[in-house]
Amino acid sequence: MFKRLVALVVSLALVSCTSKTVFRSSDPGVEIFVDGIPKGKGNVIYSDQKVSGTNRIVRLEKRGCASDQHTISRRGQLNIAALIGGILLIFPFLWIVDYEPEYYFQYKCIPAES
Repeated sequence: MFKRLVALVVSLALVSCTSKTVFRSSDPGVEIFVDGIPKGKGNVIYSDQKVSGTNRIVRLEKRGCASDQHTISRRGQLNIAALIGGILLIFPFLWIVDYEPEYYFQYKCIPAES
């Protein structure tokens, strides 16, 4: 019984480390990059296991248009699973805060300078 409880607590702690968010753009053709890595076009589901307070650079690009850059932070919503895991194991407190559930970026194509 004790081994199952420990396994459950460890599993909960590991799962609670992941934070997921959705990036939505007003332009469905815009490419979305996170820290320079392409993630998709228009609407993108993004997740990572970075610790609370981590910043990510989100860049929107479209051919012939100037890019648009935003910074998001993992300072959004309280992660209840990480809170419980942190009480039991301490280390999940590093992931106690998630990204906001959704970010909306208004993108307007401004012709890029040649």
